[in-house]
Amino acid sequence: MHPNQISKSMDKIELTINHIANDPKAKWILDSGHRQAKNEWSLSAVINNRLENIVIDRTFIDANNIRWIIDYKTSTHEGADIEKFIDSEYERYRSQLENYASILRLSESVRIKLGLYFPVLKAWREWDFVG
Repeated sequence: MHPNQISKSMDKIELTINHIANDPKAKWILDSGHRQAKNEWSLSAVINNRLENIVIDRTFIDANNIRWIIDYKTSTHEGADIEKFIDSEYERYRSQLENYASILRLSESVRIKLGLYFPVLKAWREWDFVG
């Protein structure tokens, strides 16, 4: 890797860490007081006669008894319309997170909400799982 690329990568890592350290949403996501909190949680299930293996970035049950399934996205966006970019990322990853929720639904019946967290952009998108 070229030294200039290393420097740019280090700058992005530093920016990401600073955003996470100062973002109330990140503090809430990473709060160790959540029930059943797990990071990089590997699960397997048979869905539609096919074995599914998944890894959930972050999940927990909050104080309102809602199961959260959160996927971290370190994407960057070089443009003016961040909301349009977040919308496209939502469309891109929605089915993946809903698949995760379907697998968890096999073993629990609490309300499930899904979220995409973009620490570099300080952006968040959430929705209810209705499956």
